[in-house]
Amino acid sequence: MCRRDSCRLVGRGRLAGRPVGVVLGLAYGLALILVAQGLASTPAGSVLREIPALHFIVAHLVYGAVTGWLIARS
Repeated sequence: MCRRDSCRLVGRGRLAGRPVGVVLGLAYGLALILVAQGLASTPAGSVLREIPALHFIVAHLVYGAVTGWLIARS
């Protein structure tokens, strides 16, 4: 049986201090990229198409990595 804090996937549990939060955050950022690209293909997404692809991808991956890191350390 798990103790109260030892069963958590991120935070102060078993995976604290490991890059799992960042990796999960990168996966979240990748999912955001895919959703945003789907929105960019609609007529309402014309503004998203004006952003250079490299900036668009890097921004979403950085957002996901930082979000995962912050969740993992909380």
